[in-house]
Amino acid sequence: MLKNISIAKKLPALFAAMTTISVVSVGVMSYVQLSNTIESDAISKVVAVEKSMGKEFEGQEDGQMLVSIRLLSRF
Repeated sequence: MLKNISIAKKLPALFAAMTTISVVSVGVMSYVQLSNTIESDAISKVVAVEKSMGKEFEGQEDGQMLVSIRLLSRF
C-alpha cells in the first residue's frame, strides 16, 4: 500500500503526523502541570486559612468547624 505512494506525499504526511503528535503531547503535559499547580495553590490557601482560623477558635467549644477545615485541606 505504501509502495504506491510517492515520497512527495509520504514526507508531508509524516511531518503532519509528527506535528500533531507533538502538539497533543505538549498540550496534555501543560494541562497536567497547570492542574497540579492550581491544586497545590488551592491547598496552600486552605491551609493558611485553617491556621489563621485555628488560632481564632482555640479554646472555644466549637471545634467542629476547625475539623471541617482540616478535612477540606486534605483535598
